[in-house]
Amino acid sequence: MAHLSSDSRVLLGSIRPALTFFYRSRFTRNYSSRYIRRALAMLHEAAEHGNGSAMSFLGLAYSEAWGVPQDMKKAIYWLQQAADTGHQLARYNLAVAYDNGLGVTRNRVQAWLLFRGLATEGYRDAQFGAAHMLFYGEGVVQNYSQARYWARQAARQGHPEAMQLLGTCLLRGLGGPIRLPAAQRWLKRAVAGGSCLAVKRLAESWQHPANTVRPESIVCYLERLLEARSKTVATQALYTLGCVGLQFPHLLPARRNNVTEYFRWAARFKHVEAALKFAQLQGEDF
Repeated sequence: MAHLSSDSRVLLGSIRPALTFFYRSRFTRNYSSRYIRRALAMLHEAAEHGNGSAMSFLGLAYSEAWGVPQDMKKAIYWLQQAADTGHQLARYNLAVAYDNGLGVTRNRVQAWLLFRGLATEGYRDAQFGAAHMLFYGEGVVQNYSQARYWARQAARQGHPEAMQLLGTCLLRGLGGPIRLPAAQRWLKRAVAGGSCLAVKRLAESWQHPANTVRPESIVCYLERLLEARSKTVATQALYTLGCVGLQFPHLLPARRNNVTEYFRWAARFKHVEAALKFAQLQGEDF
């Protein structure tokens, strides 16, 4: 209890002001900033007292070059120190590092163990990480049923890509029966959360033999997505509208009745498939 009390005082006395200084400096790489120098000094002091949060933020500082040269070895060192105290964010970032080989030798088995441990504690991002690895069989035997389970846990906590993954499982009957209406509900929620891939999965669901959504409703939905906050979602909506327009040209709004324009605008935003469609409609042979 004495250790927890001391740690709490260090948190209040050092970490919160340190974060304020980071925000004031806008997480700059300017090493001479007085805000950065004070923040790092506070974090080091708190870390020496065994504070996991301070260790975790030091790991991020070295990883993202906040006031120090980027040094992934030091980043991993501090993240590991924080993880050893049980700090969840540090354990998650360490799992991501092992999953992608950032500052450590890539080890997806270790990443899986970290994700799974955090997932059982209810950590949303780790639940999605576990679902993703199970879905693709990365670092663990592929298991759609378990992927579906963990995706649902993360989706219920509002994780957009977990909603997309759950929707994909429900749509394709992976790890359980096909449930088309439920898949479309989750995919729409994923789109609202900014998932570009969810738009593609929705388009896939609309082509399912059991689909009951009318084409005109699909066009209206995609039109609304053109005003989405996420440019990637809006771009995917442009491409999908072009595809729908090829099949149902009479349903496109009068002001946008040229299918080619949908592909042209999506291509301008670096959508590769749209660029190919646009080229084909312009008569280029592939």
